[in-house]
Amino acid sequence: MLSEASSTSKENIGLTSSETSAKPRSNLMASVELTGFADNGAGTISATLGNKANKDIAKTVITQERTTDGVWTCKINGSQAAKYKEKFNPTGCTSN
Repeated sequence: MLSEASSTSKENIGLTSSETSAKPRSNLMASVELTGFADNGAGTISATLGNKANKDIAKTVITQERTTDGVWTCKINGSQAAKYKEKFNPTGCTSN
């Protein structure tokens, strides 16, 4: 859980508004999800744009993925957004 305080297996990395909340800290995100990150270190952080994000990019999903080797990749899925364009991708992120 993103909002859980530190323990031996989970760390609050500040994505949520408090340790007891699942609400994203950023007012540009409608939701955020953290999956994986078990003992091998692989996992994903996915955020869905919404809330106060521009209506043309709302519902775009940005996913940061970490491999067991520690390599991070960025993927963007704008297929649910009203007017998402690949030119909006930050450097290093690819559309899927």
